[in-house]
Amino acid sequence: MIAKLTVRIVCVPLLLIVATMADAASLKSDVVVTGPAVTLGDVLTGAGKAALVEVAPAPAPGSRMLLTAAAIGRAAVDNGIEWENPYNLTGVAVTRAGKAISHATITKTIADAIRAQGDDAEKAIQLSGSQGTLYVPMDAEEAVNIKTMNYNRTTGMFTATLAVPGENGRGASATVTGRATDVVRIPVLNHAVSRGEVISKNDIDWLEVSPSRVEGSVVSDPAELIGKAARRPLRPSLPLRNGDVQEPILVGKNTLVTLVAAGPNLVLTTVGRSLDDGGKGDVIRVMNNQSHKLVQGTVISANEVRVEISNRFAALMR
Repeated sequence: MIAKLTVRIVCVPLLLIVATMADAASLKSDVVVTGPAVTLGDVLTGAGKAALVEVAPAPAPGSRMLLTAAAIGRAAVDNGIEWENPYNLTGVAVTRAGKAISHATITKTIADAIRAQGDDAEKAIQLSGSQGTLYVPMDAEEAVNIKTMNYNRTTGMFTATLAVPGENGRGASATVTGRATDVVRIPVLNHAVSRGEVISKNDIDWLEVSPSRVEGSVVSDPAELIGKAARRPLRPSLPLRNGDVQEPILVGKNTLVTLVAAGPNLVLTTVGRSLDDGGKGDVIRVMNNQSHKLVQGTVISANEVRVEISNRFAALMR
């Protein structure tokens, strides 16, 4: 008699396998964080309710570190998470986002430190060599402190150690070197200006230059430009001289003007034709339309010229 052997095959439903795989958290390979701590949600997909559990402190802003798979695994198991590492990663590369301290902030901080040492002259700060980049957290103010400062007032050379605050006393620092030179700020145009165009406050920008460039008739006060007209086409960002501007043209060349002469109990007016352009206060030549005689007068308003009264002029006005 031959015994019959019955083999039973137990099938695990495919849906159960898929569901189990779907429930398992998976290790990420590369992440960027913004806060001071790395959480399970940062390094695992499907961390669920444990997503906010902290695994390790984040690196300093702008820095990168490797968080080992073993450390992540321990934190996952401690919080009841089934996790998998399908690519056998050794860890997760974690980068901390940061806001770089700008060149402008660094140079201003150094200039302020030099001023605090008693050198009150306006300075241009030039950094030399390759400078390390300093970062602060994304939500922090862009600020930097000076830990040490060596400044030679004669040569202007300096060496400064800069520092930015960080969590848990892990602030970053960098040493910078450079030179501070005396400068003065002068008003310049921020765009090209055509001949005869009147300059306004909105047309003015500032330029830092060596004191040696501010000599003679170079304009140093914006009040000497605002309300004046360009005597010729002017380019932006260049020092301006007094001769580059004039009072706005009130009398155009070859236009009709009113000649006015006033004296005690006497006011004489007539019509003439200007032979020159002129702004307020300019002395121009005018031809009397009736006598065709030439006189000189001072522009006092639009198309109005005042002449010095005299017996001779009174005769010319007739």
